[in-house]
This record gives sequence, C-alpha cells and structure tokens, in this order.
Amino acid sequence: MEAFRNEEIAGLLGDFYQAHANENREVMEQSLMKMQNLLYTGEADSTPFKDYFNSVFGGRTPYNASLSVSDYPKESIIRELLQNTFGCYYSDPDIKVLFNFEQDGEVRLTYNEDGFTLEQILYYLSIGRSDGDKSREGRFGVGSKSVFMNVEWLKLRSNNFNFRIVNDAGILKIRELNLTAPVFKGTEIVFKVSEEEQAKIKENLVNLTIHKGEYINLVEFCFAFIRKKQLGRFGEAENPNRTFNVAVMDMGKPLAVYKVIRYQKTPDDDPTVRFLQNGKSVIEFIWHENEGFVYLIPFAVSSAKRDTLVKVLLDKYNYFSTYELTGLIKSTGEDFIKEKLSAFFISVPNSYITTHRTGIRHECEEEVSEAINRDLKYMIEKYSRYFVIELLPRTNSDKYYMRPKHYVFEFFSNYLSTSVMVGDLRSVFHNSISLLLPGKSEAMPYSEVKEIGFFSLTDHVSKQEHENGSAFTEYIEDELVKMRKDVSDMPENIIMASYNWIDEETEEEGREFCYNFNFDGNTYVLDSEKNPAIKDFDLSFGFRSIVSLKLGR
Repeated sequence: MEAFRNEEIAGLLGDFYQAHANENREVMEQSLMKMQNLLYTGEADSTPFKDYFNSVFGGRTPYNASLSVSDYPKESIIRELLQNTFGCYYSDPDIKVLFNFEQDGEVRLTYNEDGFTLEQILYYLSIGRSDGDKSREGRFGVGSKSVFMNVEWLKLRSNNFNFRIVNDAGILKIRELNLTAPVFKGTEIVFKVSEEEQAKIKENLVNLTIHKGEYINLVEFCFAFIRKKQLGRFGEAENPNRTFNVAVMDMGKPLAVYKVIRYQKTPDDDPTVRFLQNGKSVIEFIWHENEGFVYLIPFAVSSAKRDTLVKVLLDKYNYFSTYELTGLIKSTGEDFIKEKLSAFFISVPNSYITTHRTGIRHECEEEVSEAINRDLKYMIEKYSRYFVIELLPRTNSDKYYMRPKHYVFEFFSNYLSTSVMVGDLRSVFHNSISLLLPGKSEAMPYSEVKEIGFFSLTDHVSKQEHENGSAFTEYIEDELVKMRKDVSDMPENIIMASYNWIDEETEEEGREFCYNFNFDGNTYVLDSEKNPAIKDFDLSFGFRSIVSLKLGR
C-alpha cells in the first residue's frame, strides 16, 4: 500500500509540474485537488512527498531540473529570502518583517503574509521552477533554492506546512516535512550559517544607512516597496497608506527599525518613497515606472546623514545603478564620493538580468540603454520644475556661486555629464533648466537665459601660463572686457570666458572660467579662480559664441 501511495503521489506531482510547463492550469488544479484530498482525508501522509523531493534533489527523477544554483554567492541569502517576502500576499497593509539573530549562527525571519498554499510549497521545494505569477517577480524561483545551498539547514513554518531541509555536502535533503501541521499564522524561516557569517549579516542590516552591505541595501528595500502592487490574494487594490517595516533584533533586543512609506506633503506634490530609520526620515526618492523599468531619483537627504548616505548611494551596485549600466567615464567610486555626486538607480525587468542576477546581459545592454533614454526624456519634462539653479553670494566675498535648489537636479546633471550613452538628452535637459537671480522670486527659463548668454573659449593653453596667472588675465579678464563692449547694447546679458589648459608632457589638463551676470545695473561675478570646487553646472551649454555675435553683426 505504501509503495502504491508513493507511486501515486509521484505521478500526481509529475503531472502537476508537467502541466505547469505546458501552462495547463486545469490539469494543475486537478492534480492539486487530488493531492489535497489524499492528505486531508488521511489516505496519505507527507512521507511520499518527502521521498519524492529527496529523489529530485538526488537527481533520480525524470522531472528533475538542473540544480544550477551552487555558484550563487552566499551573499544572496538575505536578498533571495526577502525577494520571496516581497512577493507574498498580505491582508494587512502594514507589512512587518522581523530578523532575530540567535545563538550558534541561527537567524529567524518572520513576516505577516497570508501564508503558503500547498501549490506554493510545491514550487518552493521544486528545483528551477517558479509559481509563474508574472505580477510577482522572483516568487519561488531558482534564487530561493540558492539559499538552501548556502546555509547549513533551513526550517520553514507557514499555515499547515513545515519542513526542514539540510545541505549535506552539496546535496539537499529534506529531513522533516509535514503538510498537515497545526496552523502557524504568517511565515517563519529559520536558517543556520557560520557565526562569522551571521555577524556579517547582522552588521549589514544594522548599518543600512552607513554603507552598502553585501547582503542587502536600503535601495533594494525601496524598490521592493514600489514593486509590491498587490496586497491580497484576490487582487485587492493597492493601499496608498501601505507601509513596509523591518525590525532587526539580537536575541530579542531591538537593534534597528526601518520603515518605507509613500509620502506626499500636499496633494499637488509628487509622491515620494521615504525611508526611515528608528522613526527618523533618512532619504526620499521620486520614482517613475514604465514597462517594467523602475527608477529611483534621490529627492531629499537628511542633512545629519548626508555624508554617510552619499557613500551608500554612490557605491557600485549590480543592476540598479547607472554607474555600471551606462558606462560612466569616471570609473572609480572615490571620484564619486569626493565630488559627492548623486546616484541614479534603476530596477530593470528580470528578462534583462543575468541568470545569477549579477548584472545586465550583454546582448540586452543596447535595448536597456534605449529604454532608459526614452524614460529620461519623459522624466526631464515631468520634473523640470525641480531644475532650478540659484545664484547666491559667497561668504566673505563679493563673488557668487551656483547651487541647485533641489537635490533632484544633481541626479540628472551628473548623469548627463558622466555617462557615455546620453544621446540628445543633454540638450533636452538644459532646455528645462531655469536660473534664479539674487533678489528675484521667479526663475528665468533657459530659453531666455541662452538668448542673452555668450561665451568665449580658448583651447590648448599651457600649464605654465595657467600657473603663473597670465592665462587668467589674458583669456578671461581681458576677454570679458572685450565681451562687455560687444554686448553693450543689451541691457541684460550673461557673458562667460573660459580656457582649457594642458601639460603636453604629462597630459594633465584642467579648465578655468568666469561668468558675469549683468542685470538691473548689477554685475554678479562667478569664477573658478583659486577655487576649483566652484561649479557652473555647464550653464553655458546653450550659449552663443561671442565670435558668432560679431560675425552676425
């Protein structure tokens, strides 16, 4: 009788997986119903199921898919577990996730989802299969099996199901399986790693706002929040007040609490994704979604956390940041951190990502870049009201400097100045900029700025001329005197003189510039002399050459 039941269960499981491969939902449900009836009538227990999956893990069934997860890095453990967590159904709009670090390298993860179904358990324990729900990327796919291969053992409890699976020298074995257990509300996963690795995971989770960890980062939490469109099993509409909460504990003692929310100060404001740590706002992102591409644009950063967060945001990411995806000219993280450039984050559809989720597939790079350029054009138009540069007086000086009024500006500006795949986005962006002059309440649109803007540029100036100051005198100060005469018939104007210097022997090079903003009888001077940190945000991009003005006249 036992052999018959084993054979019957194996046949039903085979039918279920084959029907899944053939996208035959009717046969899948028939097989599920038969298995559930056998379990809940007591005609079969969980043993045949355990035997079947142990045979699968041992490669002894015709339904075995390739176990291609052994080369997944151990750092994928938390990311993959949370990927499944994010893909669950929740009746409660407040999603609660708890990590508790316990003795002997054990980590306990609990979350308040509705709980597993038998169908989902079958996917979770299968190899190389997912539940096929395209609205929930990554649910029970190969990635979850990679967790089994990177821990000593893992236990799960959810609804009427529990199991314990061990990694026996690279062979997965189910030691315990109960498909008719007493009900456990929510889901609990306990896994064991070395105490050294446990300490690394804990440190990562506690310091999300200090550095980008190897196991998980705050950007991934925010992306997960955005992608969570459906709360309940039956397609309930998204709750705008939904929250995502993660608590980190050590032997029951709280270490850190994170919250991700949708924030909107007024109905007219753009909604943002706000990340909080221990009840305090840390960073906000504007987000945009189109055809599976999700963008996070840094919008506001806590002043108290600015220095550390810059390093977090500018670290190298796999497939979320343009840093890697679009081939930035500045290739080191040190350059970015030194200049405090803002980062650009993209979550792309899984179809473009390598099997082990380590980056964009090479053959997809062009298509992905085209999609990004398409979406950026739209976003530049949508968010142009944030592209305001204000001219402000420098402390203890009669000169001025420029500063973006919004952090969002830095994202676009730095992307366009460092990426090699910009296309025509540079001109689109600059035409969306506006300039706020001292004492003015309204910014001047760039269409007006460039009509009164003129530049003079001298190339190939020697380093010696640059260092002894003669270049600044001749190519900037003297040139500005000439330019003022050329625009003397214009009551308001912006003139800019600059030169590029180079050391022919070492190929060291640099740039110096000076702007004169002439408005209402006042002249506001902004220059780079003795202050290389002064930025002009490429304001002169659309200016006319002073030579062309002379020729035109």
